[in-house]
Amino acid sequence: MGLTRHIFRWAGCLILFGSLLPASLPAQSPAVLLARGDDWLVRGESDSAEVYYQLVADQAPPGPRLEAVARLIRVALQRTEMAVADSLLQVGATLSRQPAVGPVARGEFLLSRGEYLRENSQLEAAFAQHRDLADWTAGRDSLARVHGYALFYAALTLERLAVYDSSLLFAERAYSVLRRQLDTTALEFSSIYNGLGVTHFRANRLAEAERFFLRSKAIAEATIGPRSEEVAICLNNLSAISRSAGNYPEAIAAAQQALDIYRALRDESGAAGALYSLGVYHYYRGDYGRTKDLIEACIEIRERLYGPDHYSLIGPYSEPHWIDYRKILNHPPTRTVFRQIRAF
Repeated sequence: MGLTRHIFRWAGCLILFGSLLPASLPAQSPAVLLARGDDWLVRGESDSAEVYYQLVADQAPPGPRLEAVARLIRVALQRTEMAVADSLLQVGATLSRQPAVGPVARGEFLLSRGEYLRENSQLEAAFAQHRDLADWTAGRDSLARVHGYALFYAALTLERLAVYDSSLLFAERAYSVLRRQLDTTALEFSSIYNGLGVTHFRANRLAEAERFFLRSKAIAEATIGPRSEEVAICLNNLSAISRSAGNYPEAIAAAQQALDIYRALRDESGAAGALYSLGVYHYYRGDYGRTKDLIEACIEIRERLYGPDHYSLIGPYSEPHWIDYRKILNHPPTRTVFRQIRAF
């Protein structure tokens, strides 16, 4: 039901600095600049983050430059600028072959490459990338953070592939690593809690899923406020918990609140997920006309943002309750999933 989208989010839009960029900024170390960019990125302020990352990409030695390119790929993915991300991947591939580049920078780049593959609907390749990276970084203290995120992204990709038991196993391994590497009360961990909630939900561990979603929501409300994208993600995820309990009025209220936040933030990708959830809930309340309108609105946004063959369209197209069956047969990713199910 579109429980989550991806760990790096774009709620868009503080247009940062321009001519107000401090003249002393380039004199700061690449590590400081990257950390400042990360602070903006985790808040969804990709324009602000990009300023810091671009300074490092333009001026730093190869290692920090590759780390900056990896982060710029994430910015491009937030904006669904796949052509930009593709160009950055080529730059990163060249940099990663330089002898001066260390394992941490290579690991960060491979994380972003895996996320590019996932967002480009190459799910099997994305999982292989993150699984191999998790194997390569295992047991290396300097790469523990990269190792944890590789496991986490592998879990999210397996969830997209509907391999729910394995997704949960990877998520639990990731949680064991990341809670030792990161501040579990910081905003960065809000997204991790959401992802953990999704994997537990898919494994039908609803009580654990709800606890993770509520932890995520509490962190987001305390750090960036109640009308933020992270809170909207939590609300939409919590609506699925209410739906599972048969409480459709509560599910609709939570998903509608998420939709209102997304629209206020002009976040079309998030709005599409909330529209999909609302379509499902109204279907089970017998409001089929409303369902059709909501699901088709979701499809229109996702096709426009991601193209007609993106994996995020599998859910909306795979429900014969509200979409003409001929449309399903004309949607290649959904057709592939149906073949896999039939073979199983």
